[in-house]
Amino acid sequence: MSRPLILPKGFCDHDFVLMMKTESRGRNRIRLLAMHHLQRGKSLKYVSEIVGVHWKTVQAWLRRFRESGFAGLLESARCGAPKKITGKAESWLAEKIRTLSEAKTGGHITGEELRELLLQEHGVSCTLKTIYNKLHQLNFSWITSRSIHPKASIKAQEDYKKTFKTC
Repeated sequence: MSRPLILPKGFCDHDFVLMMKTESRGRNRIRLLAMHHLQRGKSLKYVSEIVGVHWKTVQAWLRRFRESGFAGLLESARCGAPKKITGKAESWLAEKIRTLSEAKTGGHITGEELRELLLQEHGVSCTLKTIYNKLHQLNFSWITSRSIHPKASIKAQEDYKKTFKTC
């Protein structure tokens, strides 16, 4: 039998289930669920099996709650470089691609041209790989709708569709 768990002061005053329902981040919801089960008197090992983490992880969450209160329990910011293309530049890029693909006189643009436009318009300096990754995030691909040729005859195309025999 393991030793009884000593919970921090004020731990039982929190309604972790209510907090869990309003929390938008999944990782924080898991932590709040774990704290709810600890509040109900469950063991570290039992709680760790419920939330799917090692019992030492649950113990670390409890220690962080003890040291820093509720704010210490929530997930801290992740490491890594900040995004290069965000907000206004991202929406501008998406709109630029949309207008080019819908233009009747063309719509061809390269990643390098987009990179130069972003630098001129928004002062965003990034690599070509960043441009292509952002286009992928925005659900653009190299396969786009074909623009209409300036000399194309819509009437002739409609007439052809009427006479075309399908198999």
